[in-house]
Amino acid sequence: MKHLILFALATIMMSNSEFNHDALTINFENIKNTQGTILLGIYLNDAEWEKREPSKEYIISKAELKNGRLSFLIGDLPAGSYGIAVLDDANGNEIVDMGIIFPKEGFGFSDYYHSSFLPPKFKDFAFKYPDRREINIKFRYLN
Repeated sequence: MKHLILFALATIMMSNSEFNHDALTINFENIKNTQGTILLGIYLNDAEWEKREPSKEYIISKAELKNGRLSFLIGDLPAGSYGIAVLDDANGNEIVDMGIIFPKEGFGFSDYYHSSFLPPKFKDFAFKYPDRREINIKFRYLN
């Protein structure tokens, strides 16, 4: 996990003048609080998503959060199909805190605002890279 944190911090620290045109840019919006971190998981297929076992994980600082918005770059992504799921881990415990039925914290998916109460299918939030070099994720909160 340490190497993921270091990579995430290094990626966040990349300034606009050092923008990597080969990177995937992820724009987050509707982040409701400044506490904790954002957990990001990259999934390659239905099987990974069904098991909730991402191929890659990142812990993203909210230090640069402004008006509920934040951007993050991933520069080491080979060409392929992906799906991104995120959690607003407000208490920083690195798990999905559940209420009776639903998550207590905000969540979101790559270019897909999930409005159902059932989990989405991988195909709902899948995209192809490098066909898509910029992804937008709007957080949803059920509490």
